[in-house]
Amino acid sequence: MSFLILNLILSCSASEPPAKPEAIVEEATPKPASVVEGIEIEALQELLTSKADKTRIFNFWATWCTPCVAELPMLREFAAEHTEVEVVLVSLDMHSVRAKRVIPFIDKYDLEELTNYHLEDRDPSMAMRKIPGWSEAIPVTWIVDQDGVVLKQFNAAVSREQLTAALAGD
Repeated sequence: MSFLILNLILSCSASEPPAKPEAIVEEATPKPASVVEGIEIEALQELLTSKADKTRIFNFWATWCTPCVAELPMLREFAAEHTEVEVVLVSLDMHSVRAKRVIPFIDKYDLEELTNYHLEDRDPSMAMRKIPGWSEAIPVTWIVDQDGVVLKQFNAAVSREQLTAALAGD
């Protein structure tokens, strides 16, 4: 009897897997990782004051900042609804975590349609002190016109209503 059970077990494990159906099964293509461009503080200073085709909303944030994370979905939606402006996210996370933390975060929260930068500096908070008007705390949102002039600065989490009013000149 044990010989029969052993033979049954061996024949099952030695059997070939069932043939695949002939229909072509398309595999899901993985979504490519987001592009998060590194930017040095000097280049960021130039970007903030440069002329552009659109008014820009610069949002300075970090993955560890709870109020920052809370406002990002609204910024994504705002950008989709207001194509007349460009929303630019600038991560102030430590430069060593861009691949490990920032890019996966951008992907997870579907922020890849926005322009994404990551400040390339060993100490982002010290580097940001070179930006005139910097408040030392995040989140910070600046509305910059096409001529590179800061129209409005928010030194806390921003709402859709605040952005809409600021863009209307209120």
